[in-house]
Amino acid sequence: MSLASMFSTVWSAVRQEKKTIALLLLVDFTFFVLFALLHTLIVVQALPDLASISQLVAKESQNVPQVPEGAANIDPSQLQFSFPIGEFRDRFTRVMGYTALYLGVMFVLYNLLYAFLWLKTSTILKTSVKSSALSKRKPMLYLAFLLRFAAVNAIWLLVYLGVFYLFILLASAVMFGQIALVSQSVIDIAGIVLAMIILYLAMVSHALLPDYAILPLLKRTAIVGVKRILPIGLAFVLIGVFYYLVSTLLALAAPVSVLWGFILFILLFVPLVTGSRMVFMAAVQGAAGAAKK
Repeated sequence: MSLASMFSTVWSAVRQEKKTIALLLLVDFTFFVLFALLHTLIVVQALPDLASISQLVAKESQNVPQVPEGAANIDPSQLQFSFPIGEFRDRFTRVMGYTALYLGVMFVLYNLLYAFLWLKTSTILKTSVKSSALSKRKPMLYLAFLLRFAAVNAIWLLVYLGVFYLFILLASAVMFGQIALVSQSVIDIAGIVLAMIILYLAMVSHALLPDYAILPLLKRTAIVGVKRILPIGLAFVLIGVFYYLVSTLLALAAPVSVLWGFILFILLFVPLVTGSRMVFMAAVQGAAGAAKK
């Protein structure tokens, strides 16, 4: 599917389904409102403990015992440390509790709302995208789609956390001189690239989700995502560019006027989220149909 036909498909769906598009915009906006409330209720609660942990670490870094010059074989037990490990452990445990609560609530909230959004997007594109996946299958019920959507997101989350953990280990090894073959900047760039690849494949799987069970979906995601990377990747990059431009504009507007920043958020960012989901699904479904030929 070319860019022209992809945007034509989306524009046709927008003209035919104005009420549904309005509903999608409202649900997208609702998600961001709930996200802001969640951030206020949970994340802000953890800030005092985070600040205390930072102060404890900064204070202790200034009180590291000095090893006498020439004492090569000094016993570490002879060094006097004053780090309040009990207070640090208690505050760190509370922060981890807030983090687990935040991620858990966010995961549930995201799946409840975005399962609806991706399913509705698939439905309104059904008559526009010329692919057998959309035209020959009945729309899924929301509950069935929600369970499949949550399962796929759990898989991608585990993949991301696994990759993130490995990069933390690698970055630590580089920082402490255990690995000298690569620099920290190379690791940072590689981490960003891998995160973008995971995001790309996750979005492809979301676009194909109405038509495949979990295991066939993962296989189909790899095939379509790689075999048809040119049209899908182009849509992915264009969406990223628009996100960057709009986010930059919001970042410039917010310090000048909070009201104008909020207005631009509603007028630009929320429609961008809704529209980019439609564009990407149209690109994937069109590419998936072409991949079968």
